[in-house]
Amino acid sequence: MSRASQTRHWLTGAAFATACATMTPANAAVIVDAMGDTYAQPVHAGWDGRSNDLISILNRGWTDPVTQQVTPLTRPDGSPLVIGDVLLGQNPITSDQTSIQRFHVTESPATFTLTYFEGHAGYSNTFGFYTYDTLNEPSAPPTNRTGLLTHHVNAQGTQATFTIDAGQTFGFYLDADGHKNSKGLYFSENRFNSDNTVAGFATDHFLILETNVGLLLAVEDLPYNPSTGLMGDQDYNDMILGLLTLSGGTPIPIDPPPTNPVPEPASVALLAIGTYLIAGGRRSRKPRK
Repeated sequence: MSRASQTRHWLTGAAFATACATMTPANAAVIVDAMGDTYAQPVHAGWDGRSNDLISILNRGWTDPVTQQVTPLTRPDGSPLVIGDVLLGQNPITSDQTSIQRFHVTESPATFTLTYFEGHAGYSNTFGFYTYDTLNEPSAPPTNRTGLLTHHVNAQGTQATFTIDAGQTFGFYLDADGHKNSKGLYFSENRFNSDNTVAGFATDHFLILETNVGLLLAVEDLPYNPSTGLMGDQDYNDMILGLLTLSGGTPIPIDPPPTNPVPEPASVALLAIGTYLIAGGRRSRKPRK
């Protein structure tokens, strides 16, 4: 079971980290799960060019729409984010992508707040979450979906709060142009994506980055294109959202990546390699079998 609500908050930059998190019982536990994902996705500039590509958006920081105060977005230690932007020469293998696909809630209910950061898409995309019983894992895309935020409808800074009960697993989905006429559903759990049948491998429409203000989600809203080998334009700037949780604004704990990761050859063209070991493990890089 889950509960969701939506409110609009105009955040000051300095308050971004704490205001995006609601109180959660101290004994609640949230376990991140990469499900064996071994890829870090190359990020490309989209149709609207370099000014609105993902790295440029993140480099602008979080801007309060009223005061224009900016909070820089960095790694948790304050160093610059690396997202795997191929046009800037960033190697996806050494990027800060976490490969998280889903979250398990244990012990007691956990409350989360999702903040709409920015979006650059023609579609009126709907973003939300889905849940299922952790001990009864579905083999088909979950139907228990709850919409939270919609591009072209909700303004920058809009927040949506939701609570997940203990014993439940949740992930995120994007309904491409779902506010008008759905063009396709994409899930944070790659196995549920319908364009896998075209690609021949698990397509990854969600990037989840660990930042100084919590987890940041960046989503691609177009399907895999076999003629280009990309998911749409693979710019991941169609909807960008921040997810923060735990008491006092503390982000979901994730161990830092190992230093000096060793790159290895990719097994699929245009896709680089990366993995994250689940349940408090550390990220490592190795090819998918």
